[in-house]
Amino acid sequence: MKKHLTFLLAIVTFNVTIAQNFVSPIQLPKKQGEPRKSNLEFSAKGISPFTAFLITDLKTQENISGNRNYMDSLLIEKYGLKNINNTLYANAFIVVSDNYNQEDLSGLGFLSGSQSGEIITGLIPIEKIAAISNYSSVKYIQIGEPAKPLMDAARAATWVDWVHQGNQLPQSYKGNGVVVGIIDGGFDYTHPNFYDGTGSNNYRIKRVWEQNGTGTPPSGFSYGRELATQTAILNAQTSSANGSHGSHVAGIAAGAGGGASNTYIGVAPESDIVLVAYKGSTNNTSVADGIAYIINYANSVGKPCVINMSLGQHTGPHDGTSFLDQYCDGVVGQGKILVGAAGNEGSKALYYGKSYTSSDTVLYSFVQFPYSSKGTNGQTSIDIWGVQSQNFWVAVNIYNTNSNSFEDWTPYISASSNTANSYTLYDDDTFSPDACSVTIATEINGLNNKPRAYVRIDHTAQDDSYRWAMIEIIAYNTQTKMWADDIQSSPGHAEFTNYGKGYPWVNGSTNSTVGEIGGTGNNIITVGAYTSKSSWTAYNGSNQSSGATNGAIANFSSKGPTADGRTKPDITAPGDVIVSSVNRFDSNYPSSSNDVVSGVTNGTNNWWFAKMQGTSMASPMVTGILALWLQAYPNLTPAQAKTLLKDNAWTDSYTGTIPANGSNTWGWGKIDAHEGLKDLLTKIPPQPTISPAGTVSFCQGQSATLSATSGYPTYQWSNNATTQTINVTTAGNFSVRVTNSQGFISPWSASKTVTVNSNPPIPTITVNGNLLTSSSATGNQWYFNGNIISGANQQTYTAQQTGNYYVIVTNSNNCSNQSSSVSVTVTGIAENSNASFFAIYPNPSSGLLNIQFTGTESNIKIEIYDFSGRQVYNHFIRNTPSGHIETLALDKYSDGVYNLRIETNNNSSNHRLVLTR
Repeated sequence: MKKHLTFLLAIVTFNVTIAQNFVSPIQLPKKQGEPRKSNLEFSAKGISPFTAFLITDLKTQENISGNRNYMDSLLIEKYGLKNINNTLYANAFIVVSDNYNQEDLSGLGFLSGSQSGEIITGLIPIEKIAAISNYSSVKYIQIGEPAKPLMDAARAATWVDWVHQGNQLPQSYKGNGVVVGIIDGGFDYTHPNFYDGTGSNNYRIKRVWEQNGTGTPPSGFSYGRELATQTAILNAQTSSANGSHGSHVAGIAAGAGGGASNTYIGVAPESDIVLVAYKGSTNNTSVADGIAYIINYANSVGKPCVINMSLGQHTGPHDGTSFLDQYCDGVVGQGKILVGAAGNEGSKALYYGKSYTSSDTVLYSFVQFPYSSKGTNGQTSIDIWGVQSQNFWVAVNIYNTNSNSFEDWTPYISASSNTANSYTLYDDDTFSPDACSVTIATEINGLNNKPRAYVRIDHTAQDDSYRWAMIEIIAYNTQTKMWADDIQSSPGHAEFTNYGKGYPWVNGSTNSTVGEIGGTGNNIITVGAYTSKSSWTAYNGSNQSSGATNGAIANFSSKGPTADGRTKPDITAPGDVIVSSVNRFDSNYPSSSNDVVSGVTNGTNNWWFAKMQGTSMASPMVTGILALWLQAYPNLTPAQAKTLLKDNAWTDSYTGTIPANGSNTWGWGKIDAHEGLKDLLTKIPPQPTISPAGTVSFCQGQSATLSATSGYPTYQWSNNATTQTINVTTAGNFSVRVTNSQGFISPWSASKTVTVNSNPPIPTITVNGNLLTSSSATGNQWYFNGNIISGANQQTYTAQQTGNYYVIVTNSNNCSNQSSSVSVTVTGIAENSNASFFAIYPNPSSGLLNIQFTGTESNIKIEIYDFSGRQVYNHFIRNTPSGHIETLALDKYSDGVYNLRIETNNNSSNHRLVLTR
């Protein structure tokens, strides 16, 4: 308690000092008295301000008696909570350390989802947020922050028709083999637009994840239900009967026209479709999970994917460091591309950035609610970001513009205090003061180390047009940037205005109005909208016009730059008066509607095509075009896609000359699907070849060298080798692809078949005196002291010299194996050794040699070897009677000493033979 009182005293002292002594070039109204005391205050270290808002509401709810179910329903709507088995869960991003163990948090009820680097997603029981934030491996928690949907001629304007026709291209491209993912709400799964061009064949929606549904979640996730078959999807009919946004967006990106005509065909009509559906509101954590789900499916079927996010919000740093933006940085890559809508706030003054000096230290701005009854009554959240290592202070005031006086105010809260405070301010109405609820949560943000103040204002009770909620910032020699965010409850839209007052009051700006989710990511392609069509004939026969100028930027298209100075959007596409499929279960689109343009009838059911406008419609135009490019080149990366978009965008009198760094209205111009694809095709390296030509074969223990086409910086072989030339030692099919200096990857080469032939068994040699016998009956070649013995290729060989002998056996595949070497000592050839079964004469012989057998013999082999051991004569006799004489004609042999070997079934003998003339 002592610490708490000391802290409050410090706040009072600080606020009195700030209120009386900030430097301003003019005299401003003074605040009389003390600031309003906090209703609730607690440390918010380790959790995001929006998470602190939830805890604030939970703590407030604990002190209020009432219907718990009603209170829970309010929390569910406000924070997008999920009720699972009567426990309320919040989607959340969590930054974890290296020692994170999923099982540890599971014990606290955490249900894990997807992961990108150190950022994980999952579901946290709202009562366990504090316990999980204190866990040693958890660095930071941010519950999902709300996201909202953003709202014929377009195909021609982007030259998609030429791509469909294959005009000046090697073929027609319609998105075949590519997954188009859509994260949105209001899908009509039954619409004929999601079949092929017939409207009734080849259903192309392959998977649906209804994130708010009840059933079996997808693998790896803990909420919603997955519809994994055509029957299940069609039986579900619609994700929500109260919207058509998703049906319209999916139809633009991937519709096939519904079978009626080609007029309303989408951009990638042959692509596969995967839908992530929400009902009511969603949040950025669910969006991250949806991205992971679509990528997982695409990976499972081996196809590239492009994902559309026609969603947005203004809670976040707008500098590419938000949880979602960093998550997306980690999951995109080759064949994985994200596209987002820039936003529809291009005409709304919801942003203001200010640089402070030592003499200009204060900012005032009234919070205006243009769609409210008084202009002063409404509710919003304001996200204020500073500069690293520099602080600022924020306060919320009730200000009377009739009397130019402060009527109530909060203390000045330091942006670096890591606290959450809630206040109830009152105006000075005499009889019935109107309450204004204010919650201020602050932090040093863990993702970018910037001081941040997140302010929630509920001024809906105000009944006077001159009593304003006013934001006040005090800072010295630094900068702040702030955005007013729409909220789901009406009236929720807010802007900043000076209400005609001069310094330090400021008007908001329409610059830097690109939103989080689609508009700020480093690796998300952000799309603005221009008008390609401004008039249409409704199905009811009436002629309609939007009043917009064809070719001009749509007045709603949000503008850059991002908070860190990057150009956004990246490109613009048609987004005004775009006709596409709508949900037949949505009562907002009866046939009599002036927005309904055409329909398809099947039996008793009618499906409609209607016009919508918004960067939500421009974004799927680009998504579909990228699907066409991915069909041509499945390895396309986000960086390569951006370069193609920039290099091939077209300009006209409306865009003017685009600066080298791009335009924060137009990006790099208007998208051109045809020129971009032509450019892409020139960048893809040709299919490489592998040498040598033909089938490659070798024997076990040997290898072959395969070489790819030369001249490329990077090679990738099917066996994961990365050099131009590889040494292959195993059988298989080998292919290679190459990457050029621009990072584009060739198609895989034709497969090269490598065959490894088996070697014969290793032979063994049996030694019997001078006689050597191989274990192989065929394919022998004998060697003496490492030198080949010419003609010595029989199974046996008679050694003629002392030394080392081995045999090499070669099989029919020309593969060989060598025996071990044997050492042989030759002592000479014994005359008449074991020769009692025959006699030879004359010896020496001048050319005729007689062999007389003394008994009956069979299977007689007669072999003669020269002195080197080479066989020079062989003869076979089946049977001989006793006394038979066999005469050999040897006159063609040179004079010398030979070895005569005679073998029969019963006997064998070696005998020296001398030939001389």
